[in-house]
Amino acid sequence: MKAEEDKRTKASKCFKDTRYWALYFAMAIIVASAYAISSLATYSSSTNYQLKPTIPGTSPVWDVGFIPNIYLNVENTVHYQLNSSAAQVEWAALVPPNGGIVYVGRNREPFLPSVFHQLRCLDILRQAYVLDAHNTLPKHARLAAQSRHCLNYLRQMIMCRANLRLEPVVDPFGVHAVNPWGKLTCSDWRVVYKAFSKNEVDYTEWSESHSP
Repeated sequence: MKAEEDKRTKASKCFKDTRYWALYFAMAIIVASAYAISSLATYSSSTNYQLKPTIPGTSPVWDVGFIPNIYLNVENTVHYQLNSSAAQVEWAALVPPNGGIVYVGRNREPFLPSVFHQLRCLDILRQAYVLDAHNTLPKHARLAAQSRHCLNYLRQMIMCRANLRLEPVVDPFGVHAVNPWGKLTCSDWRVVYKAFSKNEVDYTEWSESHSP
């Protein structure tokens, strides 16, 4: 009889221990989940003045406001050619005069928006192509190094976005194997340029107010 009671006592104690551990484990999960949700909420509410991201490995947020969609007709153009004085001006005009750098955070630290980096890289590849056609690229070591960087950088940016727009195959073995022409839905890039101009003015005013 006593042995039976001892078994029941041990079983009851074991059940209580298991229940307590389960309770502690559940509480730990709840606390961890609450912390994770709090961290994500803090990150998602990042503004133009929050520089240090909550989640490691991410960049600060440059809030330019709402960016509407616009339509772009994909087609060939007489502009943005390879090698002419007009082409140099047109390609250079795609990137703001200071290289497209914006200043964010309380200390106005400099960052380069990816869109300006990509446009700059296209112009670098254009220049490298022209120099290579004249067998003079080896004399420009800096541009050659930049072009290697840009080729890989643009590859990663394209793969990251993975645009799934379907383009009809015209001639798999022709010069123009695919027909990319047509209407394309895009983000209105004019909003970005306008936000850049505002950021430039704000940074100038901030610099003047913080000058010694």
